Amino acid sequence: MKQHSDQPDFQRRYRRMIVGVCIVFIILIIRLFYLQIISHTQYTTLSRNNFLNVMAKAPERGLIYDRNGVLLAKNIPSYTLSLIPGKIKNMDATLEDLRTTLDIDNIAIKRFKHRLNQYHAYDLAPLPTKLNEEQIDRFYVNAYRFPGASITASLQREYPLKAVGSSVVGYVGKINDQDLNQLNKNNYLASTYIGKTGIEKGLETTLHGSTGLQQVEINARGQIVHTLSQQPAHAGPTLHLTIDSQLQQFIIKTLGDLSAAVVA
Repeated sequence: MKQHSDQPDFQRRYRRMIVGVCIVFIILIIRLFYLQIISHTQYTTLSRNNFLNVMAKAPERGLIYDRNGVLLAKNIPSYTLSLIPGKIKNMDATLEDLRTTLDIDNIAIKRFKHRLNQYHAYDLAPLPTKLNEEQIDRFYVNAYRFPGASITASLQREYPLKAVGSSVVGYVGKINDQDLNQLNKNNYLASTYIGKTGIEKGLETTLHGSTGLQQVEINARGQIVHTLSQQPAHAGPTLHLTIDSQLQQFIIKTLGDLSAAVVA
């Protein structure tokens, strides 16, 4: 009799278990349907907006010191605006809009247009102008209007002692067409400056270093989402010159505007 009375309880528990399994199974089917059908369009759109690209990374230019370890040439952070040509439908209209929004000078726009054909569709093409804090703030406020544009950080050359040793150290300037014809272009894909006079020019290939490469996934705004692989850039070596900057300063202060030749 006891065995017979336990049978209905067992059947009820069994039915409940079956119902529970069915509910879980239905939930899984609904979730799978959502992921496969409803979210498919969203994920497809995201994947289409992102793309893979091989980007060049500029090396850090070698530092220059005098014989006593006084720094004559260093690198400081600089921010520029870069565009991805393949993500911009109307380049002329976009450049004009950026010019008026960020107050960019016409010369920089003309230089950019002149060098535009040197870049591939999904390269980051930099505008040859340094952005100040106000321009950076304006861009981020209006970034939604400029798909394919982004702000990139780089290093700019600075000479702490200004005129002291300038005749020996020299200076760097923006790369022009004549420079490009004499350079290893593959090593200057991410560079916008080159030595123009003095040591900066004479030892350009040494100071410049080696350009790095990285394969990245980039979204529609030009922002890096993932780095897939990379070959790091190698900085140029530090140089120690035989000149004495303190002596140079003393000569400049003593002679003032007079012209003279001093042999030390």
